Amino acid sequence: MTEIKVFGIFQHSHLLGTAIKTRHFRNGRELPPVATEPHYDFDFQETRILIEEISVRHGDKFVVECTYDSTGRTAPTLGGLSTRDEMCISNLFYYPKIPLKRCISTPTYDSISPSLSKMSILHAYNWTSPHDREIFKQKLRESSIRHICQGSNMIPQTLIYTFKENTTEYVPPASSACP
Repeated sequence: MTEIKVFGIFQHSHLLGTAIKTRHFRNGRELPPVATEPHYDFDFQETRILIEEISVRHGDKFVVECTYDSTGRTAPTLGGLSTRDEMCISNLFYYPKIPLKRCISTPTYDSISPSLSKMSILHAYNWTSPHDREIFKQKLRESSIRHICQGSNMIPQTLIYTFKENTTEYVPPASSACP
């Protein structure tokens, strides 16, 4: 099989999520985003049918970006299944069927400090400092990604790689609509 066709998407975050974007990359070049939800609301989630199907080829990569607003919280928010935790997920609906159950990607935090646990990393930065937050974000962008896909045979296949995205974000072509 050379490609699959994506016809729908369900983007998901929890209570702190304010925006979600699913980006698509092929051969080191960013393609138009699969979906952009600039005003995400946990109370109004839905599966969206795409206006045009998207072709996905072997080797394509996706980045799901979530924006959060935690200004109402005083303690760190962790990733997890609870609604009080956070997550950033994009489910793609596609055909033809392939023997794939799920794929999950998580940062390894190896550029931050291989010896620190995730909890220690939370306490290693002054999160009220914009400078410290920028340093953390930069180091996170330099970290490797652990990518785990599980097929219908339930045997997970793990790959660790460094994803270097383009430095230029996709810009849609100028509108040709009449004023």
